[in-house]
Amino acid sequence: MVEGAQIKPIKNRNFNTTDHNYELTFYAATKVQEVVEGASRDVPSTLYNFKKISELASKPGKEIVDVIGVILEVQDLQNIITRAGRQTKKREIQITDSSGCTIKVTLWGDKAERFPPTDSIHKILAIKGAEISEWQGKSLNCGFTATFEIDPTICQEADVLREWFDRDGINASSTQTLSQSGITLPSSANTELITLAEIKQSLSSNVADIVKYFTVEASLINIKHD
Repeated sequence: MVEGAQIKPIKNRNFNTTDHNYELTFYAATKVQEVVEGASRDVPSTLYNFKKISELASKPGKEIVDVIGVILEVQDLQNIITRAGRQTKKREIQITDSSGCTIKVTLWGDKAERFPPTDSIHKILAIKGAEISEWQGKSLNCGFTATFEIDPTICQEADVLREWFDRDGINASSTQTLSQSGITLPSSANTELITLAEIKQSLSSNVADIVKYFTVEASLINIKHD
């Protein structure tokens, strides 16, 4: 229950990612009280405006979206240092939906830490307020303002997605991924291991403007710092 708040029309969408036309402004005298008795269990805790993963291919970077999908892969927690020199953690996961597409989702900070890495495969993930990234294709960033639920309740879209995945999706053999992983080599690239000496010899007779690809297994002995 909220008492003493003011309803105002939204003037700047950059500071409000909901689909509402109005927002509540709280003041020092505003009172907020949790209502337990008589609260309806049919009221969802979060309101979503889900987009199909296939729709994200045509959306611009930095746009904020709500997405729901089935978790296909969960990678290990990583410790990284940002460009600003701050240490943080991240975890990458992959989700799919009935549009036949998959996309990578990156969780940051405490969201990455508290995401269950082992028992979440093939569960439903609902994300509120993810940001579209255009780095190596399309992916989603789940940052400070975003929230997520695993197997959300009182969510019709989750029920429909679960039914689809259990019936068809779990056996799907062909999906389109919107996220690239590293460098994609052409089909003509040589994937056989060769030595650095062989590469040097090959490049000595290389014609200008012709790109060659090699596969090498080597030990790192020095990292040059700028």
